[in-house]
Amino acid sequence: MEKLRNKECLDKTIEHICNDFELSYIDLVSRRRVKELSIARWLIFNLLKTNSILSLVEIGDKYDKDHTSVIHGIREIHIREPKLVSKYQAVYEDCKR
Repeated sequence: MEKLRNKECLDKTIEHICNDFELSYIDLVSRRRVKELSIARWLIFNLLKTNSILSLVEIGDKYDKDHTSVIHGIREIHIREPKLVSKYQAVYEDCKR
């Protein structure tokens, strides 16, 4: 079974997030906790949880984090940056059309 529905749209949206925050995949999997980097990671965690059937553990494994970091990130992004959540969800939805 395909774990990532609309994988190309997820990839494009993640690439869009990385471009907006001027980050690479290496940055995302690093141990650094700079605010912009954390926000980008949390946006990606939320995007993957909302739009794929990946488990929290699988999402964490992709970015070298544990599942509790993914849970924390999803909660925090909705509290701190709900407009960014909406923005990138819209980017994802536009790609699906």
